[in-house]
Amino acid sequence: MALQIEGGADFKSLLSEGVEENHLPRKWSLWKQIDPVALFNGKVIQGAAEFACHFHGNVFVFASEENLKAFLTGPKKYLQARPEMPSIFRVLMLGARGSGRHTQAKLLSQIYGWKIVDFKQLIKQRVEALVKQEIHIPNNPLPGGRIGLSEVELNEIIEGKPVPASKFIPWILDFLGHPLEKKKPPPPEEKPDGEVVEEEVDEETKKKREAEAKKKAIEEEKKRKEEEEKEKAKQDRRNRRQQAID
Repeated sequence: MALQIEGGADFKSLLSEGVEENHLPRKWSLWKQIDPVALFNGKVIQGAAEFACHFHGNVFVFASEENLKAFLTGPKKYLQARPEMPSIFRVLMLGARGSGRHTQAKLLSQIYGWKIVDFKQLIKQRVEALVKQEIHIPNNPLPGGRIGLSEVELNEIIEGKPVPASKFIPWILDFLGHPLEKKKPPPPEEKPDGEVVEEEVDEETKKKREAEAKKKAIEEEKKRKEEEEKEKAKQDRRNRRQQAID
């Protein structure tokens, strides 16, 4: 049974707080100071000494009272497998030249199997590939397509002008294997007098919309007839009741 540790002022005191004399002190679990309930849900959050418990001689800490209570209710649910870093976990390494950020990134990759995204190198390679093209190739987010830049953006980079880092997010997502989609067209604009401005669409989209509109119209007509029949049936019943009374 998991029992809450009360009165622990800090992490160190949790190992001995409330332990009877001549009994061995507790030890940290494999989760150390990471909340096992949060990790079970895919989040890496450090626990706090005020939310602690011990289970089979091991100490666990939690980020909130809610997580502590969840663990006390059923600890085995969160201890079925050894603790592992979530596959979706991301770490941003920042540092000046020579600070060791590349070395640390490689070590983390070796330990946890994370994919390294060298932002500067990735952008450099992609820009160089675009510059080598004799003609501008438009973006194509479909599988096998090329994610590029507009001619204006590419020329600004060549001229050494600053470009927002957000412009390169699609390249990072593409590098990580995330599927990309074309940006959806904006909704039709409305003039002040309420007149709707038709947007330009291709023939396939136009046919699809017409089919959907036709289907909707048929369903609405069917619903209208059903309502009419129901109302007619109600009126017939009222008439029959009135005739019976008369």
